[in-house]
Amino acid sequence: MKIQLNYTTNKSRVKNRFALGALTLCTDKLFHLYQDQPVALNEIVEADAKQYEAKNKSYELKEWLSPSAPGRAGDIITITSPLKYKVPVSKDKQSPTIQQILERS
Repeated sequence: MKIQLNYTTNKSRVKNRFALGALTLCTDKLFHLYQDQPVALNEIVEADAKQYEAKNKSYELKEWLSPSAPGRAGDIITITSPLKYKVPVSKDKQSPTIQQILERS
Protein backbone atom coordinates (compact mmCIF):
# COMPACT_ATOMS: atom_id res chain seq x y z
CA MET A 1 0.00 0.00 0.00
CA LYS A 2 1.43 3.35 -1.06
CA ILE A 3 0.77 6.36 1.19
CA GLN A 4 0.38 9.72 -0.49
CA LEU A 5 1.28 12.76 1.58
CA ASN A 6 -0.48 16.04 0.87
CA TYR A 7 1.58 19.10 1.72
CA THR A 8 0.29 22.64 2.04
CA THR A 9 1.37 24.59 -1.02
CA ASN A 10 0.58 28.06 -2.36
CA LYS A 11 -2.43 26.58 -4.18
CA SER A 12 -3.83 24.69 -1.16
CA ARG A 13 -7.25 25.50 0.26
CA VAL A 14 -7.09 24.75 3.98
CA LYS A 15 -10.30 24.86 6.02
CA ASN A 16 -11.68 23.30 9.19
CA ARG A 17 -14.89 21.31 9.22
CA PHE A 18 -16.80 20.94 12.46
CA ALA A 19 -19.62 18.47 13.03
CA LEU A 20 -22.19 18.82 15.79
CA GLY A 21 -24.13 15.62 16.30
CA ALA A 22 -27.55 15.06 17.78
CA LEU A 23 -27.35 14.63 21.52
CA THR A 24 -28.09 11.29 23.12
CA LEU A 25 -28.71 10.38 26.76
CA CYS A 26 -29.30 14.00 27.74
CA THR A 27 -32.06 15.91 29.46
CA ASP A 28 -35.17 16.92 27.51
CA LYS A 29 -34.27 20.58 27.87
CA LEU A 30 -30.82 20.05 26.32
CA PHE A 31 -32.28 17.88 23.54
CA HIS A 32 -34.80 20.59 22.60
CA LEU A 33 -32.06 23.22 22.72
CA TYR A 34 -30.13 21.23 20.09
CA GLN A 35 -33.27 20.75 17.98
CA ASP A 36 -33.71 24.55 17.85
CA GLN A 37 -30.25 25.02 16.29
CA PRO A 38 -31.14 23.99 12.71
CA VAL A 39 -34.02 26.49 12.73
CA ALA A 40 -31.74 29.29 13.97
CA LEU A 41 -29.01 28.41 11.45
CA ASN A 42 -31.53 28.30 8.62
CA GLU A 43 -32.66 31.83 9.52
CA ILE A 44 -29.03 33.01 9.41
CA VAL A 45 -28.47 31.38 6.01
CA GLU A 46 -31.64 32.99 4.62
CA ALA A 47 -30.58 36.42 5.95
CA ASP A 48 -27.11 36.04 4.38
CA ALA A 49 -28.68 35.07 1.05
CA LYS A 50 -30.89 38.18 1.11
CA GLN A 51 -27.88 40.41 1.84
CA TYR A 52 -25.99 38.94 -1.11
CA GLU A 53 -29.01 39.36 -3.38
CA ALA A 54 -29.32 43.03 -2.33
CA LYS A 55 -25.68 43.56 -3.38
CA ASN A 56 -26.27 41.66 -6.67
CA LYS A 57 -23.75 38.99 -5.65
CA SER A 58 -24.23 35.27 -6.06
CA TYR A 59 -24.67 33.26 -2.87
CA GLU A 60 -23.40 29.69 -2.88
CA LEU A 61 -25.35 27.61 -0.40
CA LYS A 62 -23.71 24.42 0.78
CA GLU A 63 -25.63 21.70 2.57
CA TRP A 64 -25.02 22.05 6.30
CA LEU A 65 -27.22 19.23 7.58
CA SER A 66 -25.96 15.68 7.08
CA PRO A 67 -27.52 12.35 8.05
CA SER A 68 -25.67 10.29 10.65
CA ALA A 69 -26.75 7.09 8.88
CA PRO A 70 -28.15 6.24 5.43
CA GLY A 71 -31.90 6.83 5.20
CA ARG A 72 -32.04 9.17 8.19
CA ALA A 73 -32.97 12.83 8.15
CA GLY A 74 -30.17 15.35 8.55
CA ASP A 75 -29.22 15.32 12.23
CA ILE A 76 -25.57 16.41 12.12
CA ILE A 77 -24.79 20.09 11.70
CA THR A 78 -21.60 20.58 9.65
CA ILE A 79 -19.83 23.93 9.71
CA THR A 80 -16.98 24.79 7.34
CA SER A 81 -14.61 27.53 8.44
CA PRO A 82 -13.25 30.25 6.17
CA LEU A 83 -9.83 29.71 4.60
CA LYS A 84 -7.15 29.25 7.25
CA TYR A 85 -4.22 29.63 4.89
CA LYS A 86 -3.74 32.16 2.13
CA VAL A 87 -0.65 33.08 0.19
CA PRO A 88 0.64 36.48 1.34
CA VAL A 89 0.34 39.12 -1.36
CA SER A 90 3.27 41.43 -1.95
CA LYS A 91 4.16 43.84 -4.74
CA ASP A 92 7.19 41.94 -5.95
CA LYS A 93 5.42 38.55 -5.72
CA GLN A 94 8.03 37.35 -3.22
CA SER A 95 8.04 37.67 0.54
CA PRO A 96 10.96 39.77 1.82
CA THR A 97 13.81 37.99 3.54
CA ILE A 98 14.84 38.84 7.09
CA GLN A 99 17.91 40.58 5.68
CA GLN A 100 15.73 42.84 3.51
CA ILE A 101 13.48 43.69 6.47
CA LEU A 102 16.50 44.61 8.62
CA GLU A 103 17.93 46.78 5.86
CA ARG A 104 14.68 48.77 5.63
CA SER A 105 14.63 49.64 9.33
